[in-house]
Amino acid sequence: MGVTDRAGVLSSGDQDLLRAETARIAFPPQVERVEYLVFDDDGDNLNDTVERFAVEACLKGAEDAGAIDQVEDELFRFERVVAGNPELRDAIGNRSGDAAGKADLVAGLLQGKARPETVRLARQSVLAPRGRRFDRTLEEYLDIAAERRQQLTAVVTTAVDLTQEQHARLAGALQQIYSKPVQLQIVHDEDVIGGIRVQIGDEVVDGTVLRRLDEAKRHLAG
Repeated sequence: MGVTDRAGVLSSGDQDLLRAETARIAFPPQVERVEYLVFDDDGDNLNDTVERFAVEACLKGAEDAGAIDQVEDELFRFERVVAGNPELRDAIGNRSGDAAGKADLVAGLLQGKARPETVRLARQSVLAPRGRRFDRTLEEYLDIAAERRQQLTAVVTTAVDLTQEQHARLAGALQQIYSKPVQLQIVHDEDVIGGIRVQIGDEVVDGTVLRRLDEAKRHLAG
């Protein structure tokens, strides 16, 4: 495999990642060599394509192993762990920090506890963030996974665990609304007191007690 990048659009990390993920693809026997030509025009779209290619290849590996559900869940839960730990969030989110060091930190936290695809994607998110926050990068990876499965992901915030029946009823109701399967990612937050908050993409339905209390306070203050 070769990469011709005279304009220097791709970093050495991007090129290494591209080579590694290309090596995982099962090309037909007729393909003897893969050559990438990189142009500086429309560089952002090119970088988007390279990144998506790498993420798709990694997710396909999980899909083939019947483990894409697990990878999605592990990525989501790891992002929540980082978000809930200020010290860890600062270490991983520090834009002036050493990318390789952050990747080693991420790998150390996940190694032996998550699938290789999860570790690979989490490392990629800190090696090539391209100006994005860590949580936003992982959200985009999860969106790509959901697209592959032709489903939506709903982030459900609740103070208590949903029962299996509640989980199934909520997923079924959302599937009827959006006309496609919806996977629920549950976030526990005792501050919401009661009720649930559901977010799918940019759409948010907030039925929590906390939101109602906030509305009551604003009404009284007005």
